[in-house]
Amino acid sequence: MTAHRSPRLRNKGFSLIEILIAVVVLATGLLALTALQGSLTKASAEAKVRGRVAAFVAGRMESLRNGPYDSIAAGSDTCASTVAPDWVPASVCTDAAIGSFSVTQTVATWSGATTFAATGPVSDPRAAQFKRVTLTATWTDANGSSHSLRGVSDISPLGMVSNLMVPPDSDTSGGGAPIVREDNPVTAGMIPVALGDGSSSAASNPKPELKQDGQNQRIVGTKFNMLNYIAGGAGSAVIQKRFENEIVRCKCSMGSGETDTNSIFYTAQWPAIWTGDRYDVYVPTPASTAAPGQSVTSGPTNGVAQSDLCTQCCRDHHDGTSGAKYDPERTMTTGESTGREKYSRNSMGQYVISTSNYIQACRVIRVDGFWRVAADTYSRHFGLLETTPVSSVDARSGIPTTAAKDAYSTFVKDYAAGYQTTLATDLGTAPTNADALFDDNARGLNADPIVVATPNVNNDWRYLHGRGLYVDYLEADARKRIKDILADNDNDGACPPSKPKYDCILPYLPFTTINMTEIAKWLAEDDHILQVNTSNLMSSNPSEPFGGRTKGIAQGDSLNTGSTRTSNSGLAVYAQVRDIDNDGTPDVVTREEFGVDPLDDTTLLDDAQAFEVGTGAGNNGLSFYLRVAGTGLSKTARYALGTDQDDCTTPATGDIRCVTHATAAPMAGTFTLQNYWIEGTTSASLPTASCTNLENGNQSPPANLTVNNKPYLNNLQVTGVTVVSGTGVVNSAMPVAANGATDGKTSETTTVAFSNASADAVFQVQFTTQGNVTGATVAACTVSKSGNTWSMSVSQWNKPWEN
Repeated sequence: MTAHRSPRLRNKGFSLIEILIAVVVLATGLLALTALQGSLTKASAEAKVRGRVAAFVAGRMESLRNGPYDSIAAGSDTCASTVAPDWVPASVCTDAAIGSFSVTQTVATWSGATTFAATGPVSDPRAAQFKRVTLTATWTDANGSSHSLRGVSDISPLGMVSNLMVPPDSDTSGGGAPIVREDNPVTAGMIPVALGDGSSSAASNPKPELKQDGQNQRIVGTKFNMLNYIAGGAGSAVIQKRFENEIVRCKCSMGSGETDTNSIFYTAQWPAIWTGDRYDVYVPTPASTAAPGQSVTSGPTNGVAQSDLCTQCCRDHHDGTSGAKYDPERTMTTGESTGREKYSRNSMGQYVISTSNYIQACRVIRVDGFWRVAADTYSRHFGLLETTPVSSVDARSGIPTTAAKDAYSTFVKDYAAGYQTTLATDLGTAPTNADALFDDNARGLNADPIVVATPNVNNDWRYLHGRGLYVDYLEADARKRIKDILADNDNDGACPPSKPKYDCILPYLPFTTINMTEIAKWLAEDDHILQVNTSNLMSSNPSEPFGGRTKGIAQGDSLNTGSTRTSNSGLAVYAQVRDIDNDGTPDVVTREEFGVDPLDDTTLLDDAQAFEVGTGAGNNGLSFYLRVAGTGLSKTARYALGTDQDDCTTPATGDIRCVTHATAAPMAGTFTLQNYWIEGTTSASLPTASCTNLENGNQSPPANLTVNNKPYLNNLQVTGVTVVSGTGVVNSAMPVAANGATDGKTSETTTVAFSNASADAVFQVQFTTQGNVTGATVAACTVSKSGNTWSMSVSQWNKPWEN
């Protein structure tokens, strides 16, 4: 007989082995949790200790930053030490979790000019320097394990409050010169001047520094940057040099200099001078010679709202009998014995030599990160440039015309070339021919009279543009630098015979051209004819500046004259500002219009702009008219009668009116037509071989790419001139150099002679298309790739019609 066991009875209950395995797993887990809890408790205690040590190190570093720079030195401290200085607080030493606590403080002094290096202690507070402080804390925990924590910070001698500086890449190497790229820095109102090394120089439009003065504000300084840059492509620029400038006007007091702050604040310094490549603080021989201002201990007058930079201005701007000077071109005037006297103004506005309170104007420039008082800047020329018409109305914008900017740039270069002569005698004095160069009629810099047809029209403001050319005095180092460049005149030298002298000189000449429109003083010759704004506010809109803004209010002729002083005070602005009419726009209430000494007020540079206001504006003679017919537009019409030549008035619509000097009809003379061409753009496929490849050569672009802005010229010609109203005889219509050097060029002109013309005769000029010039070629271009698409950008074209 066979027995059978139920399957369900075979699966009931646990075996002894299974129970043992479960007990082992549970015990292991419980032991792991116990160990984890212990680790967490230990880590929490260590974190608490490390946080307390970190707080101590941060507090110690903050204390060093807020304390005297000169007293920062290496040292150490422990809980066991009671000898001063005792850094370690009792709260750290009594903590049971911290044992054998000690702190080591190491100090490395970094100094330099263009770059910084660890040079060791520097005793001269005038040197560009900072101290790198390293605090290393070490301690043991309750188990005897060692721990450490380290903090590093750089402390500047100018650090009155927390003043962290970013360290270089490592603790043992100095920082290199960074590559600074930005959008093209040239904005409206700026005029770049090309330097001979492929870069350009331009000064930004001046901006005011404002300071609170009671319930109002006061303009206490003028800021601008001088930039050297090269085009970076696609509307960008690589900044090579940037010089931050501020011109401040200060009220100073003898004997009131600071003595209870860091020594750099009360140690007078020598001027920052141009060395030929950069601005640097002058080092006398011997180097330990104190600056002349050290014996004066001058400082800003208390209770006066003025720039914080007046601390440096009042302290430093004092000249001795030797060494570099702040005002090297100053000469003595009546009543002076040294030529270094300081002045104040009495209640009558007269200059009085002062040994207590005095007026000073300084140029402060950033050198190696510190504000330094620089040698005075000197204005070599002040001139007015032709401003841009809007809708054929003269001077409706304060931006100079393109032709005026180009002509002014050439003027600056030609003036700079004159230094070759003065440097030959090792004097380096500034050439004195600036006015003659500017007024040369061939340059076209002297603008024609601004015509205001109807006087006293609301908001019919006309805008001017005043331009100052400034060149520093050349100290010995700068003279030598430029002379060495000029002497290196071999064919493969720095200044070969084929290179214009200004291209050799300009990169090493401390020059700038500044938009002076908002800074200059403006005066109407006849204020019954012209209303001129004299309360400049330094508007942020150079196309509609406050300075020199002019409106014709009555019929007649008058001049608006702009003027400026030749040195620092000509650039400084000191004025009270408030909204006196409650229209939300600040107004200048008072503006102090004087310099710092008698010669400063009597040595002025000026230029005048003529205005013709009212009926017959532009002349008092008879008129004739030009009417354009056919293709194109005569952009500019000029006429000449005898030896007189002026611009005709081109309205937005209708005929061109030319007012002559003839007082009786019939009239005879000539008029010259120019600019009868139209430039346009078209699409074209262009080769990429000569372009810069932004893929850095890793990928080759296509052989040709399409651009949409290839220029072409719609070339026109004059085919006929007839009298369509009134009477007159056209004697000739002859293009200048017809079919010759200027044919097909933008410089082509046509001169028309006429006789027996009645008053208000209308000459109709017929234009026809002569042919298209499509030969523009690429001068500079780049190709780039976005995804799978290549594109080509042309930054410069060669236009044969402009040659």
